[in-house]
Amino acid sequence: MTKDGITHDTVPYFTERFEQAYITQLQDFVENVLADKPPSVTCADGVAALQASVAATLSFKENHPVKMSSLEDEVQPEMICSEL
Repeated sequence: MTKDGITHDTVPYFTERFEQAYITQLQDFVENVLADKPPSVTCADGVAALQASVAATLSFKENHPVKMSSLEDEVQPEMICSEL
């Protein structure tokens, strides 16, 4: 974070590497909306990804393994998904 804004490093080829995954996910989302079906990727899936990211970040910063189960009290699907 600087006076000019918040930035972070990215891998230059990230979007190219995962291009097809983004396209497939968006196509699935649109198809489900048009068919009035629930999304294939749920809010709980997003929370699980967040938990994995938080655990990985803490593990890196603290230089030791961090179990995702140790974060269950801090990042719960009900806290984020209950109103969706």
